[in-house]
Amino acid sequence: MVMVLLTITILFARPTQANEIEDYLSKHDTVQEKVYTALKILRCNYPNWHDNYERGKFDCSEMSAYVKYCFQNWGIPAAYCQSDALWHCWIEVDTETDKFLIECTQLVIVPQNKWEDNYYKFRDVRYNRYMKPSEVDWWNSEYLQCRPPLPGG
Repeated sequence: MVMVLLTITILFARPTQANEIEDYLSKHDTVQEKVYTALKILRCNYPNWHDNYERGKFDCSEMSAYVKYCFQNWGIPAAYCQSDALWHCWIEVDTETDKFLIECTQLVIVPQNKWEDNYYKFRDVRYNRYMKPSEVDWWNSEYLQCRPPLPGG
């Protein structure tokens, strides 16, 4: 575990080359391993991610759209989730054997015992709903613009 984390930190603590992420993720067999690794890559490349939350500019909708975009380009199936009652967005990774909720404002996997009260409470979750570009325009984020783009992201 320590060796893997050290490898990830060394590999992605600097600007990444075009094929490094895809090559690194291809070494993992399960979607679960890819999700954990992809989140570590994002955290290494975007330090202080959560500190850059700004409602209406770079909030849960933009953060979730960006993480979904990266995941899909890295071969991780992801769905954009939105709850109007909670006024919140996140992504869900659902495979035949696993299901993960990703809280994109923190770049963490939500423990399953928190799903019902914190995400599905009002039973109004919509998946991959069309969002206006102005609602998910992570590409206009000042935070992301001052960092090199991630390959495939």
